[in-house]
Amino acid sequence: MQYRVALLLLHAIAVMGTTEPYGIQMGPAAGQGTFASSFVKDPTSGRLLLTGSSYDTGKSMSYRCFLAAVENGGFTLEHTYGHSAVDGADPISTSQACSHLMLHENRIFIAGHSGSDTTGNLEALYNRGAVLRNYRYGFIMDLMRNKDEASKFDLLGGLVLQQAAAVYPISTTTSPSDNNIYIASMKTDQSTPNGDGLPAMDPNLVLPVGKTYGLILESYGIQDVVPTGNITKTLVQKHRAFYEPGDGGSVYVAGMLKINDDTLIVAGHTYGQGRGFGKSFSSQNILEPSESLDGFVTKFSTTGLVPSVTEENGMYSTFRVESTDHSSEFIYGMCGHGYGEHADGNHVYIVGATTGSLSVTGKGKSIQDAFIMKLQVGTNTDEMQMVWIRQLSVNEQDTAREARLFGVSCAVSPADGHVWWAGHVTNGARVHSATARASGGQDIFVEKLMDADGEVVFTKQFGSTHDDEIAWRGGLHVDGEGNALLVGNTLGPLFRQKTDVDNSDVFAMSIAPDGKMYLPFDESADSNGGHILPPVSLPEIEEQDSSQQTYVVLICVLVVLVSAVFFCMLYMRGRQNHYEATTDRAKVIGYLNAFDVEDVELKHSATGGWHCSYVNGLAQGKVKLPYSDRIRDCNTDSLQKVEDPLTRPLNSSVMSSSCTNGSRRSLFTDDYDSLFGVNNNSSRQYSRTGSSFRAEDDERGFGSLVNDYTASYSDRRREKAKKADRWGQQLV
Repeated sequence: MQYRVALLLLHAIAVMGTTEPYGIQMGPAAGQGTFASSFVKDPTSGRLLLTGSSYDTGKSMSYRCFLAAVENGGFTLEHTYGHSAVDGADPISTSQACSHLMLHENRIFIAGHSGSDTTGNLEALYNRGAVLRNYRYGFIMDLMRNKDEASKFDLLGGLVLQQAAAVYPISTTTSPSDNNIYIASMKTDQSTPNGDGLPAMDPNLVLPVGKTYGLILESYGIQDVVPTGNITKTLVQKHRAFYEPGDGGSVYVAGMLKINDDTLIVAGHTYGQGRGFGKSFSSQNILEPSESLDGFVTKFSTTGLVPSVTEENGMYSTFRVESTDHSSEFIYGMCGHGYGEHADGNHVYIVGATTGSLSVTGKGKSIQDAFIMKLQVGTNTDEMQMVWIRQLSVNEQDTAREARLFGVSCAVSPADGHVWWAGHVTNGARVHSATARASGGQDIFVEKLMDADGEVVFTKQFGSTHDDEIAWRGGLHVDGEGNALLVGNTLGPLFRQKTDVDNSDVFAMSIAPDGKMYLPFDESADSNGGHILPPVSLPEIEEQDSSQQTYVVLICVLVVLVSAVFFCMLYMRGRQNHYEATTDRAKVIGYLNAFDVEDVELKHSATGGWHCSYVNGLAQGKVKLPYSDRIRDCNTDSLQKVEDPLTRPLNSSVMSSSCTNGSRRSLFTDDYDSLFGVNNNSSRQYSRTGSSFRAEDDERGFGSLVNDYTASYSDRRREKAKKADRWGQQLV
């Protein structure tokens, strides 16, 4: 089987202990679907080791088990187990799937189920002479770390489980100091096949054979074995127990934990009641099925695998998860504090879904809500009690989407004790409190909670444009640095370009303790990988009701309207200023063109403006200036009053020689410093007698016209107008 690495990391996965998040997606050759079921982080190599099933063809029931590793920038396919179906063979009887993976010292144990006619890896251990016909047998593969290459594992052998027509190992557990392995399996005596005619689905979610199931608990001693290259039985049976509801109903097993040396916890859901499953509050007869599916959490002793009994009332120690309105409850996952610094054998957490109400906040807006519950389990003889519960629904705006939420997996951080849980939300809906928008189809949600009271630290929602899911048998772990590690399946382009939406890829990713994560990929990636978006820190989630959201929308609309009005006014003001500038400039140019002074000639300036030159008598200083109230402190008795000099030729008047020098100096002054300037002094000394010459506010005068124009513009606007339209060029 050939796999292609779909997304290369920007750094080696061997240093995955850092808080830098990553995302990677892997798919087999075209036409095949792959499903991850469970994974662990190898503390020796730092790699993620994951197992699951991969179909030989997209629509066939033939599939094989695989063991893969995430390291050195991608997925590495370590082994495949089982063989492809031969022509004419029943795919169900020749297929092999893996469901759960567990590390213990230098050994790795992989649980799964196989068709009875396959020549699988544990064929040598299968008893073909058994009286009971097996359609699917369970197995535990035992692999040992290679002494020469610590990142590799060699198959030693293991165990075959064939106690019923079909046996499906669901969960395995042990503890560091225990040399035993405990196995929880679902079993059936029926041979009815499931999934005929359906697309390739996870064979650990839709079991191949059977309609109703019971529970098998087993314990085996782990034998010290020296690798010889031969497949041998490496596990020795110690205890076995069968449990079925008293009414003959079915049981779904979600998981199993060992919380101390004496106690195992098994969780799941069932219609039934009885020993190992508790009693429904809605049923008067324990031999009859309850009105709805209920969750159950039961304590079993490690010696004998029998249910614990409370000292107070002699009842079996089972906690029944049941809503007050008798709706259905499902348990899909369970987790505990493990054996690290924050080890706590007194509490466990269960995740699942409900169609009713389990919390004081009441039923959510979904058809089905997700929930996480913290339970106090106490000692082997204590009654279990709920500590807190969080029920998660969709946003009110997405109520019409009729979405369903599933709580699938959870984990407790060994670094800080925070609780993480993850699940799915369907139909393109958004979970309540999530800031990320829905991506389409079924999305994944992840929450980080405070252990003490279940208070939300942050909520994330993400996904591809198609369906995405967390691995059903254990898709969430938290490493020693507090990073959440997720493994799951996707039909879409989550971390690589993918056009085949009929077959599933496997993905692995991480979320940093502060919530940073790689967002799902965009359209710039190619089909064979090489693309990752940079890390981003999404904002933490704050609960918002609909009124708060409406208020935010109104504020945004108001800001847009005010901005639009402001820019419209700014545009109109600019148009008006442009019109005024054009009009005033035309007046000035027209006036200058009509300027009728015989001894003054207008010329184009090299700097882009204009200037005047004196000719004829005026050039020789022979000036006759008319009387004007603009001339002050001169010999007024020697002057004759005439018309405004700007409307009559300057040399048509008589001017006293005592004022000649002052008048001549004023005509040579700078435009911007004297008569025609802006912000010029109201008077300036030009004559020896202390006379001043000033441009008055004569509405007919040149000074008045220019002052009116320049008063409406700042120096900056005037400079821009000069660059845009050089007046001197229009005058020439």
